[in-house]
Amino acid sequence: MTRNQLSLAHATLRSGAVGLVLMLGTLVTAQEQAPKSGDAKQPEQRTETKAVTKNTAKTQAAVVVDEKAAFAFASTHHPELAEILQTLRKANKQQFQTAISELSRDRERVERLSERDSERAALVLQSWKVDSRIRLEMARFTMTQDSEREARIKELLKERVESRRQLLELDRRRAQLRLAKLDEQLAQQKDTSDKQLAAEWERLKKSVAGQAKPKPRTETKKKE
Repeated sequence: MTRNQLSLAHATLRSGAVGLVLMLGTLVTAQEQAPKSGDAKQPEQRTETKAVTKNTAKTQAAVVVDEKAAFAFASTHHPELAEILQTLRKANKQQFQTAISELSRDRERVERLSERDSERAALVLQSWKVDSRIRLEMARFTMTQDSEREARIKELLKERVESRRQLLELDRRRAQLRLAKLDEQLAQQKDTSDKQLAAEWERLKKSVAGQAKPKPRTETKKKE
């Protein structure tokens, strides 16, 4: 392996967001589609080219927005990962984009969850931070395999277990609340008295009393 390839492999290993599996794609390059052969309708081709260019510009703008948001997310919640992504940007653009895509999915998942369940979102975010640090430390461990890093990873694994336990505790607490409400509703159904039944019956009769009865049909006499 050449020095450049070795440096590229190390940059990939340092990226906890990408993961070790991206080592297999170090030398893979994307192939652009070959342009179609020309046809007689040149004006339509120019129009199509302009449309493609416009759409490409929109796509590139969206990529830039996603990239900035992903970097902001990493800088806030795992600054070391953001620094490594900057290195990966220069080392391998394709793997950098893969890392940004994965990070963007994680960011969007946390943000969507926070809109409807802030308590659970906070726990999910904490779990993500621990997982991200574990991935990063494991990538480094494959290169050094020193006891100090191993001990650090084991401590992080304890934190991950605790994060998952907190999520389960939250689910159990909410399930208990739902069960308590169901028990209350069941008790109310059992305590239904004859008086309540009579009141319900009267309500039903009034609801149908207002409906107009169909008028009887009258036959018209034939004129003699």
